[in-house]
Amino acid sequence: TFVFLRHISRPSVCGSQSTLSLESCTTAASSSTRSAANMSFPDSLIDAATRGDVATVLRWLDEGGDPNDRNDTFDHGASLSLLDCAAYSGHAALVSELLARGADPRSGDQLGWTPLHAAARQANPAIVALIADAGANVNARLTPRVEYDSDAGEYLAGGGEAATPLMGAARASISVEVVRVLLSRGADVAATDRNGETAEDEARDADIVSLLTDVRTAGSWKRYVGAWR
Repeated sequence: TFVFLRHISRPSVCGSQSTLSLESCTTAASSSTRSAANMSFPDSLIDAATRGDVATVLRWLDEGGDPNDRNDTFDHGASLSLLDCAAYSGHAALVSELLARGADPRSGDQLGWTPLHAAARQANPAIVALIADAGANVNARLTPRVEYDSDAGEYLAGGGEAATPLMGAARASISVEVVRVLLSRGADVAATDRNGETAEDEARDADIVSLLTDVRTAGSWKRYVGAWR
């Protein structure tokens, strides 16, 4: 078993919880479920990256591990990279080491989940800056998917996750500074999800709502910043 940090609305992994807080979820990983197309690192490394255990992760890399391998034992195309785990857990030192070792900040799973989506849902703005400045797409979008509701006996469109990192940060409403960093790196305040909602609509924290409203009113981050000079 291991701690799984991504809310993916899949009963087989995390249940049907609606929050974006850190979640303890367990799953039995079977080698038969791993994708032959991608190398899959051991589940124990998710634990190590989640703890910020730099020594363990670097030892695995020194022994031939690939920083861009993914743990792909989840359902519906979801997978995790070490950079995802370190970013979501708030471990800047490990994020920095992984990037220095060649971890791709633009990598994603089949649903479009990237390290920046993970970083946007935690409180350390330095991690968001590290990943964005390493070349991440700040406006990367999650792919709408179709899920089967076994209770209703029907397929439902969408997966309930905020589409862009900015929307994720707004919905999580953990840190206005994380939102500020995303905006300063080019996050589109006007981007909408499949329901037509923006980051401003997703936000629950008053300071985040105020910042997003001010940037939208100004027309861009550059104009917003210029108004304060």
